[in-house]
Amino acid sequence: MERRDGKMKREILAVSLLLTLALALTVSMPLALAATEGSSSGTATVGNAAPTVSNPGLFDSADSTNLNNTNLDVWVEYHVNCTVSDSNQLIDLVNVTFIIWETTYATESSADNNVNHYTFAWINSTDTWDEIGPDGSGDSHLVAASCSDPADLTATSGTWKLAFKLHKTANYTASKTWTVKIIAYDNAGNTGTVQTLWFGVNFYLELTVDDASHGWSSLSPGDTDVLIDTPADGDIDVTVTANAPFTLQAKGSGNLADGNGNEIPLSNVKIHKDTLASATSLSTTYADIGGLTNLPAGESQTYSFKLWISVPSGQPSGTYTYTLYVQGIQA
Repeated sequence: MERRDGKMKREILAVSLLLTLALALTVSMPLALAATEGSSSGTATVGNAAPTVSNPGLFDSADSTNLNNTNLDVWVEYHVNCTVSDSNQLIDLVNVTFIIWETTYATESSADNNVNHYTFAWINSTDTWDEIGPDGSGDSHLVAASCSDPADLTATSGTWKLAFKLHKTANYTASKTWTVKIIAYDNAGNTGTVQTLWFGVNFYLELTVDDASHGWSSLSPGDTDVLIDTPADGDIDVTVTANAPFTLQAKGSGNLADGNGNEIPLSNVKIHKDTLASATSLSTTYADIGGLTNLPAGESQTYSFKLWISVPSGQPSGTYTYTLYVQGIQA
């Protein structure tokens, strides 16, 4: 009986030890697993690199002729091409700006105007081209249909093309004093610039004779220095646009003739701005109109001059005709 009790006690003790060991393992295993993993947050900052502008070029509208260091005509389409690079992708750009000015009378920061300062820009946010000035509302100097920019702004380099025209009064310069500066701006305020393009501007003048006809009525043989009475104001008006000082000249086609063999000498017609005493006779070659020399450059300027005629004694009656020609030349 005592042996049986002792054996049972030993079996109970063994079971108790196994339960204790199992509980110990159950409690300790989760603690060991929690200590095998951790975390640490990390950052990597990529800096904003400044854009660069390279390969500037000044070309004709066909992009076939390099016009850098040549003279351009006003109111004719020209192209400025360039490459812009940005290591943060081209989407990082805010705009690409083109400033064109004449360095004798203006600076880079001068106000835009038709004579010597223009600003154009490609705007990234709208993917459009704009004339900042001088015609900010009408874009009359921007040829938007011929402008181009990269289609893929996730690239790091691309080509821009500005198509523009200079105004008719853009300052004439025989020397190469006009320049183009290209500036690329990015989102961080960094810029890349290039200014290696230079050109001159050719002389330009356009002239319109506003009075299509003129004449003298009720003349008599022997009349001397009679002022025209058509137009009614007694003078002939011309409108001139020019980009440099100019002089007005006139000539006649020949003697005034009636078609029947009778003529009044062309030299009997005198011309001057407004003063008979200073008037000179017309001839068949161009000569300066007195009082209308070395006139200032400008747009749609109106000038007038007078004509006087003397009729020889014994001149047969009739209607005598001729043609008056007027031109402007650089002063």
